[in-house]
Amino acid sequence: MNSQALEFGIRFALSRCVAKGKNKRGRRRMLRISRIDTPSQRRLVVEGKLISPWTRELRIACENAKTGLGVRELVIDLKNPTVISQEGEDLVTELMNQGVQFRCCGLFAKLMLRQLAERARVQPDRIKR
Repeated sequence: MNSQALEFGIRFALSRCVAKGKNKRGRRRMLRISRIDTPSQRRLVVEGKLISPWTRELRIACENAKTGLGVRELVIDLKNPTVISQEGEDLVTELMNQGVQFRCCGLFAKLMLRQLAERARVQPDRIKR
């Protein structure tokens, strides 16, 4: 069995400042990026807040995911993002211009990706639902 086909990784980025890094319920704010490899695509599932400093983490994850892609496509799945900062929008636009495919879940993500696709002048069919 090919171990590369079974590869699954999760990358956690936790708040650097504990005092400012907790929400009202005392939970840490974070962004979770899961990598799922299939024969046809490498998918990064992004959950949480796409704000600084987590945009840097997504950029690094995308750069790492592009290595060893072969014929597979890179797809970023925005799974119900709660907040996306201007820096996050700029990163998504940049990735769209690089040819990265996007999937979304939820009305907020769908509308946001549509607007960013127009801003990036990317064909709407590059956004999967």
